[in-house]
Amino acid sequence: MKGKICFILIFSLLMAFSLFAQQKEPDPLITNLKNGNEKQKQIAAKELGKRQDESAVPVLREALGDENHKVRKAVIEALMQIPGKESIRALCLATEDEVPGNRELAIEGLVKKYLPEPTSRLKKIFGTIQDLFSLKEEENMVEPWVKVEPEIEKALIKRLNDQKSVSLLAISAIHSLRIKGAIPDLIKSLKGDEERIIEILKTLADFKAHSAGENIIPLLLSKRDKIVAYASYCLGKIKYEPAIQSLIQLYNYSADTKYQKYALAGLSLLAATDAVKFFQKNLRSDDSEFRILSAEAFARIADTKYTEEIARAFLNEKDEKVKLAIDFALFKLKRKEHMMNIIKAINVQYDIVESYIIESGEDGFMEIARYIPNLEDRVKIKIIKIMGHSYNPAAIKYLEPYLNDADINIATASFEAIKRLKKIEEMNLMKSGK
Repeated sequence: MKGKICFILIFSLLMAFSLFAQQKEPDPLITNLKNGNEKQKQIAAKELGKRQDESAVPVLREALGDENHKVRKAVIEALMQIPGKESIRALCLATEDEVPGNRELAIEGLVKKYLPEPTSRLKKIFGTIQDLFSLKEEENMVEPWVKVEPEIEKALIKRLNDQKSVSLLAISAIHSLRIKGAIPDLIKSLKGDEERIIEILKTLADFKAHSAGENIIPLLLSKRDKIVAYASYCLGKIKYEPAIQSLIQLYNYSADTKYQKYALAGLSLLAATDAVKFFQKNLRSDDSEFRILSAEAFARIADTKYTEEIARAFLNEKDEKVKLAIDFALFKLKRKEHMMNIIKAINVQYDIVESYIIESGEDGFMEIARYIPNLEDRVKIKIIKIMGHSYNPAAIKYLEPYLNDADINIATASFEAIKRLKKIEEMNLMKSGK
C-alpha cells in the first residue's frame, strides 16, 4: 500500500514538473518577434495575428516600438485581427507611428473593429442636388447604440491636423464611429484643404452639429463652389436658422445659377418661410433641380395655403423626378393619396423614395400601412427595410403585423427592422431618463 502511495506521489510530482517545464518553455513566435531579424519578426507578428489570441497583445504592443517600420506594419496588421479592448488600445498607440502609412493602417484597423467592411466615402462628390440630399452615410456608420472605446476619440482627434491622407482617414473614422465628442475639434479644423473641409461638413451634417453653424456660415463666401454647396447643405441639415439670411443673400447676389441652387438647397432644408417667394418662382423654373428643391421646400413648410398652387404644378409637370418631389409636397400638404405615387417609384428612385418616406414620419408610416398588404413581396420588403432604417420607433406598430407573415423573407425583414427600432427606442428612453 505504501509503495502504491509513493508511486502516485512520484508520478504526480513528475507530471507537475513536466507541466511547469512546458509552461516555462518560451513561445518561438514571441522569441522571434523580440529577437529575430526583420523577416522573422514580420512572420512572427503575422502568425500571432492569425491565432487571434488576446494574450499576445502585450508583446505586440511592445513591438510597436520596433525600429523597423515594416515590422511595425506587420504588428498593426496582427492587432487588427485580435479581438478585445487591449488590441484596440494598442491600435490607438499605433496611430502615433512615425510613418504616415502605418498611422493610416492603424486608423483603418480601429474602424474595422466596429465596421468589418466599411465603404470608402472620401471620393463621394455629388453630381446633382438630389445626390447631395441622398448621401447615404448611415450605411457607413456604426449603429447609434454602439459604444466606442474612449481612447479612440483621443487618438483620432490627435490626427485631425496630420498630413492630408492621415487627416482624411481620421475624419472618416470619426464619422463612421459616430464620435460626436470630436465636434469642437472638427469645427476648429474647418480650414485649408477643400477635401478635408468637405469631409468635415458631411460629418457635422450627419452629427446634426447645431453648434457648428456659426463657423459654417463664413464658408458660404468661399470661392470654391463645392465648399459653398456642402456648407449650404450642412447648414440645412443641422437646422441652423440663423443662416437663413446669409443663404438668402447668397441667392440674391450670385450671378452664377449654381450658387443660387446651393442657397436654395439650404433654404429648402431649413423650410425657410422667408424664402417662399424664391420657392414659388423656382417651382416654374426651366431647371428641374430648382423645381425639385422648391417642391421639397413646400413639403417641409407644410402650410396648406400653398396646396392648390402645388397641385397645379403637379398637373403641368412632365419630369418624373420633379413629379416625385411634388408628390412628397402634396402628401405633406394632407393629400394622402400621393404616398402611393411615392411607393410606386421605389424600384427606379429608391434613394429618393427612402428619404421622402423617412422624412414623412409617422404620418407616412400610417398611410403606407394601408397599402402594404396589396404590394408585391419585393416592394413590401423594401418598404419594411426603409421603415427599419428610419430611426423612428413610431414605425414599430405598423411593422408588427408582418412578424408572422407567410413569406419568411417578409417576416425576417420585419423582425430585423423592429429589433433595430426597439434598440433606438431604448436608447431614447435612457437619454430622457425614463
